[in-house]
Amino acid sequence: MPYFATSISEFWSRWHISLSTWFRDYLYIPLGGNRISKNRTKLNQFIVFITSGLWHGANWTFLFWGFLHAIFISIESEIKTLAGAIKLYLPFKRILLFGLITLAWIFFRAENIAKSFQLIGSLNNNLLSQLSDIITNNDLLRLKLLYANKGSNVFMLSILFSFIVMFIEWKQRDRNIVQYFHSLNKTIRYSLYFFIIYGSIFFGVFQKNQFIYFQF
Repeated sequence: MPYFATSISEFWSRWHISLSTWFRDYLYIPLGGNRISKNRTKLNQFIVFITSGLWHGANWTFLFWGFLHAIFISIESEIKTLAGAIKLYLPFKRILLFGLITLAWIFFRAENIAKSFQLIGSLNNNLLSQLSDIITNNDLLRLKLLYANKGSNVFMLSILFSFIVMFIEWKQRDRNIVQYFHSLNKTIRYSLYFFIIYGSIFFGVFQKNQFIYFQF
């Protein structure tokens, strides 16, 4: 479950374990690993991540993806040296990490660097432009129609999935992965499940999706 990690280093201990282990044993450690100076250690990290990007293909997007991860882990190591000066509640750490990882995936998946930045710039642009136009023209009827056709069906489907998630949570209640949820108020917890599911279904794009590793 790599997306439940709370740090970049933990993410890479969970993600593509065979590849990351190979780079650790045959590139990072032979380069000196972290047994040398601080600056040389950072250089080794950049070499490993940029090389892992190159391993996926001879494209600037893969190199930039590796470069981003090297920056993330470099910043993370600096934060750790501050003796935990930045302390975040565990779920927020996971949300922050998920945001960084998925941001980097844009460069991994896009055709080129220019397209990557274009995609980042257009995130939610369509939705925001529609809402802006509706508010500007005071067209509340259009706002209602925008959500009416899809909203009710998604609402019922989200309730169904929420019950499924609640059941899974109950079955897995002794696992570490869900223990921190039980510290929350039940109403807050179940509402959170519902809105996450509802938002994912309502705003999700489910056409022409291809698993990111198919191209390899």
